[in-house]
Amino acid sequence: MSYEREDTLEAKVMKRLEGIGYERVRIRSNEALEQNFRDILNRRHAKLKAEPLSDKEFSRLMTQINNKSVFDSAKILRDKFVLKRDDETELYLEFFDQKNYARNSFQVTSFSGLLL
Repeated sequence: MSYEREDTLEAKVMKRLEGIGYERVRIRSNEALEQNFRDILNRRHAKLKAEPLSDKEFSRLMTQINNKSVFDSAKILRDKFVLKRDDETELYLEFFDQKNYARNSFQVTSFSGLLL
């Protein structure tokens, strides 16, 4: 059995994922990860194009997702989420389209050489 360096294996996996349609993104911090998630939500939901999530709205959303078990967070991300906007209206967010997978965003990033 042969072995290869972890960074070599990672580079191969990244290339393969890009080859099947994943978008490679550069994310180097938790703040960048959250901003990427917020940008995807704002692009994904036509209702948000004219009025992106405010800082308070996004903070409330992240509070609902974070600090839960992996299973509870996955359930939230799999289902539709009702977000109360600052103006008290309700917005239904869909994180993952289970019926039309082409509407989903698939991304990959690498933390090789990054000291956290």
